[in-house]
Amino acid sequence: MYRNNSLFDSRDYEGPFLSNGFLRDEPSSERSSLSRPSAKAIYKQRKEYAESITRQPDNFQFRVEHLFTSELDNREVHTVDDCISQLKQLDAQGRVWGQDMLLEVQGSSLQLTDIETKEELESFPLRAIVEVKAVLHSCVYDSILTITVQERNKSRTSVFLFQCEEMGAEHVRADLDKAINQRREETGNQDNIRDNLENIIGQQGPRQQRNKPPPLLPPMDRWSGPEPHSSQWTTPDYEEDNHSQQFTPQEEPQYMPEEPPDLQKAELERNVEILNHVLNDVELFIGQVGAVVAQTPGKEKEKKSKKNKSKKNAPVQGLPSTGEFASCMQKIKYGFNLLGKLNGKIHNPSAPDFVHILFSALGFLTSNCPWRDLPPSVLTPLLTPPAIQLLRQEVSPEEDQLWCSLGDAWNVPSSNENPRYMRVMYDFMARNNQELSIMKGDIVQVLDDSRQWWRVRNIREEEGFVPHNVLESMEENPQAEYQDVLNPPSLNKTSKPQEVKAWLEYKGFSKITVRCLGVLSGSLLLGMTRDELKSVCPEEGGRVFFQLQAVKSSLALASESGQDPYYR
Repeated sequence: MYRNNSLFDSRDYEGPFLSNGFLRDEPSSERSSLSRPSAKAIYKQRKEYAESITRQPDNFQFRVEHLFTSELDNREVHTVDDCISQLKQLDAQGRVWGQDMLLEVQGSSLQLTDIETKEELESFPLRAIVEVKAVLHSCVYDSILTITVQERNKSRTSVFLFQCEEMGAEHVRADLDKAINQRREETGNQDNIRDNLENIIGQQGPRQQRNKPPPLLPPMDRWSGPEPHSSQWTTPDYEEDNHSQQFTPQEEPQYMPEEPPDLQKAELERNVEILNHVLNDVELFIGQVGAVVAQTPGKEKEKKSKKNKSKKNAPVQGLPSTGEFASCMQKIKYGFNLLGKLNGKIHNPSAPDFVHILFSALGFLTSNCPWRDLPPSVLTPLLTPPAIQLLRQEVSPEEDQLWCSLGDAWNVPSSNENPRYMRVMYDFMARNNQELSIMKGDIVQVLDDSRQWWRVRNIREEEGFVPHNVLESMEENPQAEYQDVLNPPSLNKTSKPQEVKAWLEYKGFSKITVRCLGVLSGSLLLGMTRDELKSVCPEEGGRVFFQLQAVKSSLALASESGQDPYYR
């Protein structure tokens, strides 16, 4: 602004002025006392500061107002939008009880901390966060942050809703996403399955690649072919759907790093050899029965058809025994299971061709078996899921009618007869829509274990494939434990002390807190104030109060919708 009328216009002074404002003949001591850091030094300091900020994964801390915690029950509350609708209902009733707190990342966990006392109100691992969203201008709360959490061994998915006044929800969401991604990158090199390969596989070549774990194979739709030792997991051997795969069955990679091709070939040849033995035995038995039936005069058959029911099913003299009939039918079932494994691997004849051959034999046996209740009673071996899938795809209408007439022993897959439950030993992140993400400690039900990659179902009824070597068998009573996860304890005003105790234990409170509060009824516990809880449980009273607020909100919503407020 003083370009032309400057009070200190340099044009009026013809002395030895430099561009930095110092005289040429000024002593160096005076110049050094007045000099400022160079532009380069300032830029370097700013750069180091920026790098120090970006290097810190745990610098996430924001002051927020917790509004409400909802649970996705897959009945009335399916999405985050449903949770926002619940919040609006509570606000219309004047029942939103907000609480100011700090939302911060500590290590690998996201914590809710009381601003004044610094007491931890809630904590869950970053890896349990399923989704983070910013909902803007949807109601009186105009900057809502939603965090969807699914903790391991808990069937219910929780959605936390926060109002972000000081810093917008969009900014908080971006920073939290960044913290989550940084933590995932770190754990990918620390406690992820890829750093526990020797424990998983139980075998490893002598001293090979000990210093650097091999990288995970990319998803199948980007494979260019197998590379030796590129992964310690078996290559996915499940069948991809047509939308995500371009491989034909003949092109599907069959390479398995932990099982050399020679072993695969040996196993294939062994299965083919066993199938040939099964077919030979069935053929011999069919010939034996056919020879006896052929010797039975037609008139004698007609006479027998007119006899009373007790004599109608009397075995024809010379027919094999009941045990022999049952044994042959067991071999046919075992043949179906072998064909499930060999489907797509044998040709001329193919697995579907053999299916029709075995059904022809089965039809002959059932029509000539004098013990009509015998075929449906042949329980073992149960058909495997791949065998069931093959039969469903290939049987003719007549074969399908015969198959259905044999009952559950021939139609229920082995995985459904006695549900098998496994515990997850290591995290696994799905890489496509055919796989299922699981976390250490989860309990899953095995649906199909006929291949190296098992199809499993988690507690949220989601299904997908996982490497079999990330699972371990469960001892004692796995089904009861699985049901406990599916039906976690709840709390309401009619809860008895033992139910209150179970709820406190499920929420992870300490033994002393459970002992002090577990003697109360649900009505008494829900009626306690924060100060009362703190006086009884100084360490965890604030956390208990925070959890009770979520219960009260849920009960209020149930009452508003006309449901029994004590349904929980």
